[in-house]
Amino acid sequence: RLAALQNGAEYAPGLVGPAFSFDGSTEKVRIAESTRIDISRTNKWAIEAWVKPTSFNNAPYPTIYSEGNKIASLGVNSAGNLESWINNNSATRLVGSNALTLNVWNHVALVRDGNNRTLYVNGVVAGATNSTPNTTGDSTGSSIGHVTSSETVSAFQGQIDELSLYFGVFDTNQIAAIYTAGSAGKCYSNTPAPVFVIQPESQTNY
Repeated sequence: RLAALQNGAEYAPGLVGPAFSFDGSTEKVRIAESTRIDISRTNKWAIEAWVKPTSFNNAPYPTIYSEGNKIASLGVNSAGNLESWINNNSATRLVGSNALTLNVWNHVALVRDGNNRTLYVNGVVAGATNSTPNTTGDSTGSSIGHVTSSETVSAFQGQIDELSLYFGVFDTNQIAAIYTAGSAGKCYSNTPAPVFVIQPESQTNY
């Protein structure tokens, strides 16, 4: 889908190839609205990414990924703990217990399965709730490193790499396996190049 680096967001060396780099002010990667990645319209989804924060204090609510303005979001707080918001309502705020480490790559994940939300840091459960409300349908798109609206309280400072969305859920073992795989579990960058033994058939698949 159409995505654009805004307000000076740049690329920097990532865990696998280039990562998005944010200075902690208004920079973001802005993603246009698409029903194919709109997690506000379903209650089963997962977000996972590798993040390398350089500060937790540049903004009150540094955001890793947000559908709309915290309609469904994953971010951190000033202590470096993961947090998740639903419907931009502080009453829905889920805060994790395991702090990220500054200036190194951390694997983070948020899984929603109906009423349940679970946070993970480096493959380990870092917080959970079973009282997640339904989300309000959002049509403003999404953002990496910020929310979709123009404000400064949600800016992430550091690098975000290999952010992935899934319309399905993972269990603890699957999240741990993604973390353990590290860079090998993401984009292929080694040689020799892969070989197709059976050629793929023409089809449309998302």
